[in-house]
Amino acid sequence: MNSDLFKIEALTVKDAPFLTVLQKESPGRPWSLGETKQMLEDSTIQGWGIRKKTELFGFILIQKTLESVDILDFVVEKSVRRQGAGQRLYDCCECMCKKDQIKEIFLEVAASNHPALSFYHKQGFINIGIRPLYYTSPSGKEDSFLMKKNNNSWMKIDFIC
Repeated sequence: MNSDLFKIEALTVKDAPFLTVLQKESPGRPWSLGETKQMLEDSTIQGWGIRKKTELFGFILIQKTLESVDILDFVVEKSVRRQGAGQRLYDCCECMCKKDQIKEIFLEVAASNHPALSFYHKQGFINIGIRPLYYTSPSGKEDSFLMKKNNNSWMKIDFIC
């Protein structure tokens, strides 16, 4: 991915239609346009998108409490996967966590989503539980893995985010 062509920007309510389209590439039920707009208006929810010009190619959406962050959704369009887009989006999340002294990041991921599981393990996440039959997939119901990362493994480099 040529980082000169792609830029990371904070998400706004105007991005809701793009998010609902991209969500169709991830497991589970995509949010409706209304649900997405409502989330983007919520002061506890932040997100970043990666785009080229006006086209959104991926996003990460988080919910922040005083001491932790939940990754609500993290989607990268298939055409730009494995080119660093996901890493750049995740780095924005972790940079914000480091800056705001967040202690933990939580997420859940479909058990069959091996690329995502590999990515999260590479970032230092550990499995902490299972939600049986949580996701609906074309092949039926499937489990969700709950994962966590502590602040003792935040990125060691400093960069402006």
